[in-house]
Order: sequence, then structure tokens, then C-alpha cells
Amino acid sequence: MRFDPFALLRRERFLGGFNIPSPGPFKGRTSVPRAWGELEVEPGALRLGPRVDALALLVPETRLVVDDVLVVCPTLADLLGTTAGVAIVRDDAVPLYFWTRTPEPVLTALAAQGFRVSRRPVEVRAA
Repeated sequence: MRFDPFALLRRERFLGGFNIPSPGPFKGRTSVPRAWGELEVEPGALRLGPRVDALALLVPETRLVVDDVLVVCPTLADLLGTTAGVAIVRDDAVPLYFWTRTPEPVLTALAAQGFRVSRRPVEVRAA
């Protein structure tokens, strides 16, 4: 991997859905369809949130810094491809999922910003 001096200045945005733990005392999960979500990668951090302003009232954005993430890896897609994407495993071992049909650019952008990336696909546990 070559050193890119401009990688730290770059902010990249990827369109796709996501599945995250619900905030609050309940143990559910919140899903946002592919057309309504986005992942933004910035120096040392990432943000998962809705692209649609009206949806932001119901689904708060999630921000994580490099130290909050154990590993990022691709997911094993099911037969229809609905679980194709990237798993972001927090330091408490809870996975967050970003749904995209092309996970490689997302993994590359996260690796460039200092996230630990594994290329070994994982199964989706809580979709």
C-alpha cells in the first residue's frame, strides 16, 4: 500500500443503507434502506446517518472514531445480495452494518483513515 499524503485531508461519502443498534434501553436495531442512508469517512472518524432530512428526526446519526472500532470487514452476501456490505465492529463487539454492493471502495477509504480493516468476510448476525 502506497502512502497518500492527501488521504488525511479527504472526506469521502458512500451511499447505502445501514443497520445499527437502537439507542436507548431497548435491545433492538434500527435499519435504513439503501436509498436513504450514507457513510461518511473523514480523518480518523466515520459517520453513519440518513441522507433524508425527515428521517434524521427518527434515526440519529452514529459517529465513531478509530479508537471506537475493533475491525472493519466485508459481509457475506445472502442469495439476493441484501446483506452485501461492510461490518463495522465496535470496541464492545457490537456490529454495525453498512449495506453496499461494492464494499471494496469503502474498505479502502476506511483503511486510509487509520481503521483496522480485514478482508475476511463475516456473516451478518443481526440484520
